[in-house]
Amino acid sequence: LGALSQQLRDISHQLHPSILDQLGLVAALKSLAENFEKRYSLSTRVIARDFPDQINLDLAVELYRIAQEALNNVVRHAGEDVTVTIALKGSPGELDLSIGDTGSGMDMEMKASKGLGLKSMAERAALVGGSLAIESVLGEGTCIRVRVPLPDGPREASI
Repeated sequence: LGALSQQLRDISHQLHPSILDQLGLVAALKSLAENFEKRYSLSTRVIARDFPDQINLDLAVELYRIAQEALNNVVRHAGEDVTVTIALKGSPGELDLSIGDTGSGMDMEMKASKGLGLKSMAERAALVGGSLAIESVLGEGTCIRVRVPLPDGPREASI
């Protein structure tokens, strides 16, 4: 029962972690990376440069979920002894999120036929007016890149 309770708590936090509301996207991604590293013993780091002090909570949630799905794909497809880097970079009017790994890479011709993970990440990026690109070389790794505009208006989540 204790293990089941912990699993339920973990699922709840994955859907909408309270740290995202309280401390923002950078802190939430760092927590996600730390938990991922502990669970799978894969070196994982987060780099944030020129990131705005605040962003819209809806945008933060979508970026967080894209990172979650990208990390799930690393576990399923990248292989062992992989290093993962999650990078956030802000520039005037837009944000860039990338999740890269040093794993086995993927055949870019086959990416369209692979499960729903890549499609759901692209849909999440589109939902916030952004785009998703995939760069991969067999034997050298994969990088998921998301570029989203920074909307004007009320900012809800502090970083």
